[in-house]
Amino acid sequence: VLAGPTANDVNISVCAGSSIDLTTNEGAINGGAGITYAYFEDAALTIPVADPANVTVAANVTFFAQVDDGTCTAVAQIIVTADAQPVANDVNAGNVCPGTVVDLTTNEAAINGNVGITYSYFSDPGLTTPVPDETNVTITAGLTFFVEVDNGTCQDVAQLDFGVFALPTANDIAANVCTGETTDLTTNEAGIN
Repeated sequence: VLAGPTANDVNISVCAGSSIDLTTNEGAINGGAGITYAYFEDAALTIPVADPANVTVAANVTFFAQVDDGTCTAVAQIIVTADAQPVANDVNAGNVCPGTVVDLTTNEAAINGNVGITYSYFSDPGLTTPVPDETNVTITAGLTFFVEVDNGTCQDVAQLDFGVFALPTANDIAANVCTGETTDLTTNEAGIN
């Protein structure tokens, strides 16, 4: 009796809706030379996976890898857990006065609010420029920040928007009064603004 080839089961986690390449697991399944692999959707090995290098995973699923050493075959399971994408709600934080210092992290409850979530703040949609200190940001003009929400397996991105109020007009006023004279400063309000 010939010994069959090694066929180790593999467990992987991916984000729901993402595409995976089943063939990247061949080293863990067997890893030997001269081995061929065939991938199936069912344990009876009757429904081949159309493109093992590009499989979209919407929910938890098990694939079956038939390992063939040229003489004997064995079957391994590839058990795929599809983790849910984290919630990443866009937030309009409203308008602030120019020069206001804000703490971006105070919006985390509105962006997601769940435990076990980490947040990373960026000033560009490509997520290449981190905000140096998300707890101390000066808003001088309308700004959009991009918040990466990570649940440990999957990530999503929310936009965090700030607008600015227009500063009120404040004109200097010159008024002449005599020494000791009483004047009503409120009469200049129309000229100031």
